[in-house]
Amino acid sequence: MALLILKGEEESKNLKKKYHFLADGGLRIQPGNLFYPTTILKFVDLVYNFEVKPTDIYINTFPKSGTNWIAEIVWNLIYNPDLDNPDASTSLDYSFDYGFAISTSPKFNPEGDLAKRFKKLCPGKDYNEGLLIHTAAALPDPRLLKGQMPLAFWPPNILDKAKVIYLARDPRDVVVSCYHFFQTSELTKASATLDEYVDDFMDSIAKRTRKTISSEKAKLVLGKEDLPLHLQEKMNNWMKINLSQFRVLPSGHTYEVAGEEESKNLKKKYHFLADGSLRIQPGNLFYPTTILKFVDLVYNFEVKPTDIYINTFPKSGTNWIAEIVWNLIYNPDLDNPDASTSLDYSFDYGFAISTSPKFNPEGDLAKRFKKLCPGKDYNEGLLIHTAAALPDPRLLKGQMPLAFSPPNILDKAKVIYSARDPRDVVVSCYHFFQTSELTKATATLDEYVDDFMDSIVISAYWEHVRLAWEKRNNQNFLFLFYEDLKENPNEQIKKIDQFIGTNRSQNQIENT
Repeated sequence: MALLILKGEEESKNLKKKYHFLADGGLRIQPGNLFYPTTILKFVDLVYNFEVKPTDIYINTFPKSGTNWIAEIVWNLIYNPDLDNPDASTSLDYSFDYGFAISTSPKFNPEGDLAKRFKKLCPGKDYNEGLLIHTAAALPDPRLLKGQMPLAFWPPNILDKAKVIYLARDPRDVVVSCYHFFQTSELTKASATLDEYVDDFMDSIAKRTRKTISSEKAKLVLGKEDLPLHLQEKMNNWMKINLSQFRVLPSGHTYEVAGEEESKNLKKKYHFLADGSLRIQPGNLFYPTTILKFVDLVYNFEVKPTDIYINTFPKSGTNWIAEIVWNLIYNPDLDNPDASTSLDYSFDYGFAISTSPKFNPEGDLAKRFKKLCPGKDYNEGLLIHTAAALPDPRLLKGQMPLAFSPPNILDKAKVIYSARDPRDVVVSCYHFFQTSELTKATATLDEYVDDFMDSIVISAYWEHVRLAWEKRNNQNFLFLFYEDLKENPNEQIKKIDQFIGTNRSQNQIENT
């Protein structure tokens, strides 16, 4: 769902003076703070609902970042490997997402090559309803298609069916190339100065365009060295701010490491943050920086159809549910000699164990690791490697939000989630932090409650629960409430029994 914010009359008036292609006005799209001509509204649904074929190859870039260059490479690899194809000089303007910048332009030539190709491929259709996208749809297979809108606007199944190539370019080169293109293209003629354009570019204004007409001027190689020194410095500072935030996890989340002052204050209160902390978006999730060493192992963990995963926010019944499930599977009559064995088979919290200064390399966890994972190093993921080596069916626990779990987890395995009243969670977490050698904390209860509500120290409670709640109707997902289990344990244990298929008797349910 995108939020559209139309620009006010005064702002639109100022923009039209500088950028002629904004004659009909501009708008902001959220999230992402994306700026477009209002003419996008006529075509954006066509882009999102574009019918993807398994043979398609899509090229996606920010404008002036190599769209046509990559298209030429791919076209030659497919159709012209020996450089003898007579169609080699044909334009490759097979864009499927930028039609709003073409046929709506006052400079568009309805008798030109683009219009002629459209009439040939799309007889009976009106080019005002999407010249480029309809042309692209009519191309023979395999279709080579270009686009410069963000991937969020593309067909949601595009990566399930087709191939996508993305090329990124230094934004300092992009801004110079875009500016000179705006100055020379009849379709996007602009009167903005270079200083004005650089400011607008950094403010995400007027930075999107579409190359449709070949010209020698448009082919000039223009780069950051063409910027005056004061603009180079301005853009360098802008890049430092933005690139510091552009760090991506395997799940697609981005993260930002906490600043020096914030880290210093947190380390005083929470010893396990000795190596620093970071924020993960979306969700405003808070973690120790040591998560970075293991998060890819979690996301790529190999799921088996016999696996049973228990996922909760910390101190929300993780071990309680694990004991119930283990007894239903392995100890229904309470006579299993292994009943006293610890169930620390977590597959996602390794970063809080072997990296802790209080971790005992000769303790029970390390001994079990050496037994199950001979030849491996526990510093590379003690709990996750131990979990992977367990015999089937594996009973695995995790407390990270579901977004970081293997993406196929609900296609293959069973997941049980337990949610608990956050007022009880905060008290339980605080006392655990005070008593555990691994997570020793000096924060007062007042400080901890404030940090909890600000999503500091332990991810973000409401985001964690929300992600699970969204999955509650999945046949492989069971959503429970800690309070229900406490109030009526037999009823809830019966739900778990039916969910995992152990089919225990009433007496065995009560024993559990």
